[in-house]
Amino acid sequence: MSSVQDAGSGYLVTIRDSAYFFRVPSIAATDLRGIIRFQHVAMAGDRSDPLPRPVLLALADLVPADMVEYFEMRRDHSAVAYSTDHDVREPAGVADAVTELGRLNPVGAFRWTPADGPIRLSETVDDRALAASEWYDAYLRPMRIRDTLKVWLSSSPQSVACVSLDRSDGDFSDRDAAVLAILQPHLAAMRRRAIGRDAPPRDNDLRVTMREAEILTWVVRGKRNEEIGRLLFISSGTVEKHLEHAFRKLGVHSRGEAIAQMLDLDSAAGEA
Repeated sequence: MSSVQDAGSGYLVTIRDSAYFFRVPSIAATDLRGIIRFQHVAMAGDRSDPLPRPVLLALADLVPADMVEYFEMRRDHSAVAYSTDHDVREPAGVADAVTELGRLNPVGAFRWTPADGPIRLSETVDDRALAASEWYDAYLRPMRIRDTLKVWLSSSPQSVACVSLDRSDGDFSDRDAAVLAILQPHLAAMRRRAIGRDAPPRDNDLRVTMREAEILTWVVRGKRNEEIGRLLFISSGTVEKHLEHAFRKLGVHSRGEAIAQMLDLDSAAGEA
């Protein structure tokens, strides 16, 4: 069987060289409300567990999937943390396949980083190359996985933390990836809080109001105050006031610093 390790390399170069937020589609108002509701559920849960089952269940409601997992693992595949939205019994041999053939997985844990944003299996390799691979025969087909959508919350040469969604009946859409991209910094912040790596609290430490969070999601998408005001039916001055409050809580002084912190691309900027 052929490998998919190098298949679709053109796709990978395109993804790595693109800023994800300039490729995703617009977010519908219903999706934005769903994102805010998810944030509310996530913040109300057990803050000692990075991503407990209720949070993963809420994520599966927002981005429909057959399986949602959070895992943190070392390079040798030993688990540091793991949780799922529901328990699934793996077919015989699947666990061994992950250890032996995980290097062939186009969306393998150590292939990507938080800076890459959400990655879909279906956008990294074409169906024919995937179906001809050992990884497909040993893992995807036994697990009945058609597509996988992943986003990384942390990565280093030694370990990674990742949220993974699997679907059996079709591919994940641009909309699904866009929603997960907006949630990525919030999921990463939840993980940092749970493992005690947050900076000292500042003005309730990231506890922005729902309106402030809503406005910040539009700031990350490159909208100006006037545009945000029209979208939310408020004045640009009100938008500016909400941003002042949010920036103070986040410990930043500009839109650029806020975007860097929310995308988790430059944590130092958020602590300056």
